[in-house]
Amino acid sequence: MLFSDLKSIAEKNLNAAVVDCSIGIPVYFTDLQAVLDSVTIAGLHPLCLIHETTATALAYGIYKTDLPENDQLNVAFVDVGNSSFQVCIAGFKKGQLKILGHSFDRSLGGRDFDEAVFQHFAAKFKDEYKIDVFQNARACLRLRAACEKLKKVLSANPEAPLNIECLMDEKDVRGFIKRDEFKQISAPILERVKRPSEKALAETGHSVENIHMVEVVGLGSRVPFILKILTEFFGKEPRRTMNASECVARGCALECAILSPTFKVREFQAVVSLNVGFMLLFVLVYFPEAVFVVLDG
Repeated sequence: MLFSDLKSIAEKNLNAAVVDCSIGIPVYFTDLQAVLDSVTIAGLHPLCLIHETTATALAYGIYKTDLPENDQLNVAFVDVGNSSFQVCIAGFKKGQLKILGHSFDRSLGGRDFDEAVFQHFAAKFKDEYKIDVFQNARACLRLRAACEKLKKVLSANPEAPLNIECLMDEKDVRGFIKRDEFKQISAPILERVKRPSEKALAETGHSVENIHMVEVVGLGSRVPFILKILTEFFGKEPRRTMNASECVARGCALECAILSPTFKVREFQAVVSLNVGFMLLFVLVYFPEAVFVVLDG
């Protein structure tokens, strides 16, 4: 249903038929055949499957005209989504991208921070207003939506208010939270932020000093404490030169254009070492025309 809907939207906007496609999947996703079957059922022809972090790296590198010819430029891509946290470390040379290592936490993302704030105010309102939002599904939904907005406000402000009219039992509720308090209630989540970066770096065999830049994408990356942890770990401030919401789709579209005979695209090669290339091996088996090169070791 998702692929059919996307196909319909694309065809309406392009005013043309859409057939070939490139599909981005999370690093941790393994049920590849199900994706291929779904795409085929939707009436599309999948040219390849590509990790979301690899797609992000492709979207970053293909437009850069100042990549070195000999020395490798190592860039860490940190994707903080709504429900998952993915890290990829890529090495760039002129006309070439090499995936050096990647890691993930499939249950760490923006929604975990929303949940922490929700639990905080649910307990607070039970104390102050004697209402239990867990007894009312509509009240839960309204409080969750308000907590998500509050988290976004805290990304740019040191404090944020929360006001909801008639939340439950005809009672208006009012709350207030400071950024330090938000950090305190999110402490168990923040403790897990560094681990995927450590694992990805260990997989590359490089030290932190060999990472030249850090790029953050994903809507969850706007949480200031995540950026602080990444800055402390990598020893440099993360950059936001890419569109946080569109980078994966852009990378997939570029890979689709590279594989399609219809478009002429700047020559750019994705090289993946064997230890991180299990998914791409699958792609090469099913789609021999793919431009990925898999290196032993």
